[in-house]
Amino acid sequence: LRDQLARRGDVFLCVSDFIRQRVLQLGFPEERTHLHYIGIDVDSIVPLKKNGEELEVLHVARLVEKKGTEYLIRAFSMIASSCPDAVLVIVGDGPLRNSLESLSETLGIKKKVHFRGAKSHEYVMSAMRRAAMLVLPSVTANSGDAEGLGMVILEAAALGKPIIGTQHGGIPEAIIDAQTGFLVKERDIYTLADRIKFLLSNEHERNAMGEKARFFCKERFNIHLQTNKLEAIYDQVIE
Repeated sequence: LRDQLARRGDVFLCVSDFIRQRVLQLGFPEERTHLHYIGIDVDSIVPLKKNGEELEVLHVARLVEKKGTEYLIRAFSMIASSCPDAVLVIVGDGPLRNSLESLSETLGIKKKVHFRGAKSHEYVMSAMRRAAMLVLPSVTANSGDAEGLGMVILEAAALGKPIIGTQHGGIPEAIIDAQTGFLVKERDIYTLADRIKFLLSNEHERNAMGEKARFFCKERFNIHLQTNKLEAIYDQVIE
């Protein structure tokens, strides 16, 4: 029914410009297809004091191909010995969990990779407050599946955490490379390892990037501004 929807729909909202471009390629009308970022209430999210951080590399994702968890584990194995106090915390579950646990064991880092399974939103936010950074190295799956723009990135930014992501889908719209975090190419485990190690080893830079991430999130993804824009779109459609 997609073609019928494209002809008859009054307005189409896309959560990232990446999604909008994909939708336009599918034949949706440009004049009725709009970019509208999901908002987040940054002011209601209180970051943890910096002395409460742990050297935890946090990954929050469903354990499927497009989340790139395999490449994160491989990258972490490259720096594990030089960052002895660091651990990789993986929150989420999915069909690849068993193979990913086996991979961490094969790479000799089983004790440093903590699989927490699926957890509540409250647990995730608590883990983010404690973590040194969020890493989401998403890739384009063999099926073509890709990311729009993950809310987990916005939540981490609101908590003042630097984020490492990939040049993939809508992720570059939420991370300013070398300012609020880092962007690396898909499946580039060497650069990914280098960026993780840099943030683990440079507390000042890590904190500075986290502060910029929070400010950027508040400016671009402010829920109050986005809600006003959304209501204006609704009013236009009704009229």
